[in-house]
Amino acid sequence: MSTPLLPLEYRRTISSEEIARLPIRRYQGEVCVVATAEELEQALSDLRQECVVGFDTETRPAFRKGEDYLPCLVQVATARRVYLLQLQRLDFSRVITELLANPHIVKAGVALAGDLGQLKRLFPLEPVSVVDLGHVAKRHGNRQTGLRSLAALLWWTLESRQ
Repeated sequence: MSTPLLPLEYRRTISSEEIARLPIRRYQGEVCVVATAEELEQALSDLRQECVVGFDTETRPAFRKGEDYLPCLVQVATARRVYLLQLQRLDFSRVITELLANPHIVKAGVALAGDLGQLKRLFPLEPVSVVDLGHVAKRHGNRQTGLRSLAALLWWTLESRQ
């Protein structure tokens, strides 16, 4: 299977200085910290209607050799809303497992193998329809595959078309 070509104006690298000069854009959607069982059911109902969501986890950083922490937050983003699931607050295992196992919802993010591996340490899951944007970018010749760089490259490409 061949990889579709990107537009000619799509850049594959961008410097830190160029990124720093880009305008700062703020997310305009709603941010929901899911704190109750009712909010959790509302979030799941909303997420079931999506065909693509952004997916990410956050874990406390480790600064010493042998130090290791489990994820403490899962972020799931739609075009309208971001859901923050604080893993110590409620049992989110059913919701996260259902979301990740749903073949009709694409879960997109960067460095997802690490995130999913860490979540598997908390509860069993079988993720499907997962797209690592860094891997996609690399297949298209990008040397920079981090989310910040990819977002900047996409912004630059869209602006150059106007």
